Amino acid sequence: MKIEGYELLDELNRGPITTVFRGRQVALDRPVLIKVLNAQWQKDAELAERFRREALTCAKLKHPNIISIFDISTDSNNLFMIIEFVDGDPLDQFIQKHSPLPFHIIESITGGIFAGLQYAHAAGVVHRDIKPGNILISKEGRARIVDFGLAKQSDFPTLTAQHGTVGTNNRRHHQSG
Repeated sequence: MKIEGYELLDELNRGPITTVFRGRQVALDRPVLIKVLNAQWQKDAELAERFRREALTCAKLKHPNIISIFDISTDSNNLFMIIEFVDGDPLDQFIQKHSPLPFHIIESITGGIFAGLQYAHAAGVVHRDIKPGNILISKEGRARIVDFGLAKQSDFPTLTAQHGTVGTNNRRHHQSG
């Protein structure tokens, strides 16, 4: 796959709906994540709309504990978003590597998660899929909330059936975005 202006370095996660690549934005020479809607779903209007909404929802949230979206684009074959690259580990892997965590680290991580969620809720966004795989801990120790794919935003009509269940399974992945 080729995306103009970006170099794809390696695949980090291939899920049933999206694939995430570590990449480099050529013009600015910076690392990025590239989240691509898998080919078999490109023509699915509902999934394409969810993907677009994820980018729009996350792009409006500017907070140090929430991942940043740089762009969403379509080329002739791909729907993709360009996401801030955070060098770190998902919370579950971070805990495994550093267990037992000192209380001040636990307090810092949970405080960051709560601050990010409070900010999102004040902006009318409910994440709806908070789990260890959707929290990254940067090398600097900052908790970052990722993957707003199931988020509900107060000014968007919902795509979830009434009384439906949302969430994803707890599969391991890096940088889900």
